[in-house]
Amino acid sequence: MATTTRSCANSATVLHGIRHRLRADGPAAILGIGTANPKNCVPQDQFADWYLDVTKSEHLAELKAKTKKICDRSGITKRYFYHTEEIIGDHPELIVRDLPSLTTRLSVIADAAPKLAAEAASRAIADWGRPAADITHLVVATNAGANEPGVDQLLAALLGLRPTVRRTLLYLHGCSAGLVALRVAKDVAENNRGARVLVACAQAKILMFGAPDDDARLDKVVPMTLFGDGAGAIIVGADPTSRPMAMEIERPIFHMVSASQTTLPGTDEAVVLSLRENGLVDGRLSAEVPRLVGGSLEQCLAGSLAPLGLVNESDGGGRWNGFFWAVHPGGRAILDSYEATLGLQPGKLAASRHVLSEYGNMMGSTIIFVLDEIRHRRRREEDTKEKDCQFGVMSGVGPGLTVETIVLHAATELEEIAAAGNPGDGATQTRESASSSAELPSGSGDSSEDKCLCFVELARSMGISQDTHESMATDAANYLCHQLQHLLGPISSATSQSGPWEERSVMVRLTQKLQKSKRNKWWRQRRRKHVAELFQKERADYDRVDQEADEWRAKQIAKDIAKRRVESMQQIARKKTNEERKRLESEVVWNKISRPGCAVKVFFSRVFENYLLLVMCKRMCAYY
Repeated sequence: MATTTRSCANSATVLHGIRHRLRADGPAAILGIGTANPKNCVPQDQFADWYLDVTKSEHLAELKAKTKKICDRSGITKRYFYHTEEIIGDHPELIVRDLPSLTTRLSVIADAAPKLAAEAASRAIADWGRPAADITHLVVATNAGANEPGVDQLLAALLGLRPTVRRTLLYLHGCSAGLVALRVAKDVAENNRGARVLVACAQAKILMFGAPDDDARLDKVVPMTLFGDGAGAIIVGADPTSRPMAMEIERPIFHMVSASQTTLPGTDEAVVLSLRENGLVDGRLSAEVPRLVGGSLEQCLAGSLAPLGLVNESDGGGRWNGFFWAVHPGGRAILDSYEATLGLQPGKLAASRHVLSEYGNMMGSTIIFVLDEIRHRRRREEDTKEKDCQFGVMSGVGPGLTVETIVLHAATELEEIAAAGNPGDGATQTRESASSSAELPSGSGDSSEDKCLCFVELARSMGISQDTHESMATDAANYLCHQLQHLLGPISSATSQSGPWEERSVMVRLTQKLQKSKRNKWWRQRRRKHVAELFQKERADYDRVDQEADEWRAKQIAKDIAKRRVESMQQIARKKTNEERKRLESEVVWNKISRPGCAVKVFFSRVFENYLLLVMCKRMCAYY
């Protein structure tokens, strides 16, 4: 019995040790961010005209006025779409609700969505700083495609990921798809040591695009004025690595402290989208969503942050202003609901409102755009208020209604250095930095000694040991020396006086060739400049001659027109003269005839003429 108990204890110890070695030491962190949009951009103030034009609904004047009013109040300036006027014109079934069009819609985005996701992922990988082959997991959230191989496998092929990459595909999660994918990536990164997870999100509006109804229902028009297309990608990993000799230094942007999900009871019918033969239709986007979210929002957030010790009931109404906020901009009313419910200051949701204004609601991809905007805003020197907030809340609402919440911690520059220099102590350093957010003393002197002392004190308060400093400095110095030796190696024989004379002569000739090449390059540049000037002069002369020819041609045309007008006037004058002469001649003849005795003469003369004509006709008949 004792032997069995001891064996079970040893097995548990071994399993615990294996499990500990497989898990990461620190929390997951966002290591790189990338975004992308289609090329077709439609300004919001022109959308009503564009939408009714491409859907052949210009006759709906009342709907057009409503659409323009909604666009003006949406807080959006422009949006990007996969679909264009040419695509809609080539596929009329997209705007006829009674015709099946699902196959057409899926075929339009079958290639476009993976390519746009690959573009965003490439930018995220470049921001990360490591090769794509180091990615171990892939999480894709999309509503594009309904076939296998899916978008995840197509994206892996486009990026050239390893065949052993572990893929996860999330389908139809609505506006919360991006947060769901990040939550899954956080769990993967923290439970697999060394894992690097690529999160890609690309959702298409064309599935719900269609012509408006004749009854001008607002629940059909609002989605048309709100949603746009875009793709976002994020690299997630725990325990950032540092290998200066290999030029691979990961610097976290945000630490992902915790993630939670809450479904609001009784809100199943608030946001509904059903995939049918004519797209994502038979749905409903209730106007009560902002009110429903506002009624339960504070309770959901408190349930996520209270276990971390970040909020207390005694903090009062302004407790939420101590965080930076990455809220999914589902719409202007959603952001207003967050501000009103939590009592946020106007600038707290500036990043979300900026993304909504520039891109609209891109569903799951939008939250990645918001994170990228917050990252850039925090790096600007003027955003000092947001820099003071080390902890942040990333929140979004999806169908359900489901509230997704992820607690973030912004990584400072010193935290990035500490995490890169000592991967094993990432969690400890994060906890220490969270408990005491150290800053450089404002009264530090301008001398270099004072700055060094301030930096040493700050590093000590952050838990960075002197050994870590020395090891990082040594690695950096060795790396620089190695690079210098590599660069100076080819010319070391020429600089050394004891080197063989053949190598030195070769180096001299090479130097002369380089100088000659520079001279030739300079002469070629002058020659190209001279040729360009001659060409420009010749072009100017040609334009001048062409202009003179046009002027001469215009003059000739004017002369011809004037000549034809004169001839026409002369013909009209001759015609009128002949008519007048004939009229006067007829009057003269009539006057002669009307004299006394003239009538009898005229009578006998006509009788004689007729007699002569008869005689001539008889002779002609006798002759023939």
